[in-house]
Amino acid sequence: MMSIFPVLLMVLSLSITGSGRDMLDYMGTDVYWKQKSVTVTPENMLAELGTGKGETVGDISPLIKQLGDENYKARKDAFAKIKALGAPVIPQLKAAKEAATDPDVKDACERLIGGFTGATKSGQVRRLMAIRTLGELKDKSALPALQKLTDSKEQFVADYANAAIASINGTPYTRPGATAEQRASDVAMLPAEVGAVLQLSANGGQTVPLQRLLDQAFKSIGDNSPEAQEQKNRTITEMNAGILKTLEQMGNIRVDVATVGISNQVGPNQGFGVIIVRGQYDPTALSPLTSQMTASTIDGTAVYSAPFGGPTLIPLADRFVIVAEGGQQGTMAKTMIAALKANKGTFATNADMAKLIKTINVNKPIWGVAQISNSYRMAPPLAPFDTLTMAADAKDGALQVDVAASGSDEAKTKSTVDWTNTQIQNGIEEVKKASAFTDVTPVLELLQSIKVEAKGKDATASATIKGGTESLIKMFVGFTSSVRRVSRPMTAPPVQIQN
Repeated sequence: MMSIFPVLLMVLSLSITGSGRDMLDYMGTDVYWKQKSVTVTPENMLAELGTGKGETVGDISPLIKQLGDENYKARKDAFAKIKALGAPVIPQLKAAKEAATDPDVKDACERLIGGFTGATKSGQVRRLMAIRTLGELKDKSALPALQKLTDSKEQFVADYANAAIASINGTPYTRPGATAEQRASDVAMLPAEVGAVLQLSANGGQTVPLQRLLDQAFKSIGDNSPEAQEQKNRTITEMNAGILKTLEQMGNIRVDVATVGISNQVGPNQGFGVIIVRGQYDPTALSPLTSQMTASTIDGTAVYSAPFGGPTLIPLADRFVIVAEGGQQGTMAKTMIAALKANKGTFATNADMAKLIKTINVNKPIWGVAQISNSYRMAPPLAPFDTLTMAADAKDGALQVDVAASGSDEAKTKSTVDWTNTQIQNGIEEVKKASAFTDVTPVLELLQSIKVEAKGKDATASATIKGGTESLIKMFVGFTSSVRRVSRPMTAPPVQIQN
């Protein structure tokens, strides 16, 4: 199964540019219903919700009777045949369940009904896709049924129903997201020992089927060879299958905001990283993810640890926390659990970081701050600086990123800026070489947009990612294709680490 961590990273990355922030947003309704062998009509979608007749089906009582057959294969075949008929069989299944005296028949009917109506994860996904499809069809006959769902307490249902109604009526709809208070609360959860904080808020809400995005990206490569077409079809098939399998095992997953904290001291055997992801999901449905992890409890809270010293996952009702530690395993996980229980960490006691955050606009979809420690100065571009701030905002289909760094030595700042600009220019030349193999326009435009300037002891940098979601996907496809390029070695600038 496609790992959930890359999927969540993809959803968060694309949502920042105004795209979807539900995993379900990346599954096209046409692809989904084709896999379910359901013809897309308003009647059939209403039938999926149990409020319409849909396609007519014949008497399935012989198949229902076969659900209680002594032969296992016969029972399995009957179950599969009924499942393939789809939601229109629900009335017959409900009647058979009420009348059944055979416990096997009753149980099978109940499982089939659940699969169609949302009692299982696959059923929940099917229900949400039916609601979304009704919105895409824009058939006003669906409005009464959708209106009834706007008060639903089932996860995501009311939101999807309201979005579908808005689509049918041609009115705008904004998907609810994390509030300013919730975003600030997640920062406050961090430990005082952090030296860098990054927060990414998902502001998207559009459906952006990956099949369409990947198809456009592969077309941009300009390679129509059979090998390229095979790679495109394989990639699209694997991505769709991976997302669908994850959805049907874990249900829909929504990402609202991710808050990242990195310790001020980092190294092979020291430091930590914490990621707090706020959104909506079912923490009881994590078994596909946690089955290969070691389960334990810390202060009464369930945690799951990846093998070989990998990260620790702490699932909660409205968030999940990922902790990676370079030192003694479990120490930071315990600290984070204590913070979550108290609804407050020790971050506020770090006066320098709290003061630095006040200098930037935390309402931007992406922002970050860092107090540059000696550990951070091991990275050449950071060596002459004391603090760094960053903010990014989506505007006119592009993501504008602005960075400011404050230093104390004008000569060292100029040397680092000159070195950085040289590396950028080298990168531009290398990307141009790749243009013989693929469309490098998104990457080239990104590199060419980067502006780094020295301003006395301080420095600023800016960059623009054009094209939003499509550009990000093009970058992914272009640089995972058959491009081969030689990179020049990077030489560190002549700066000294501050004491």
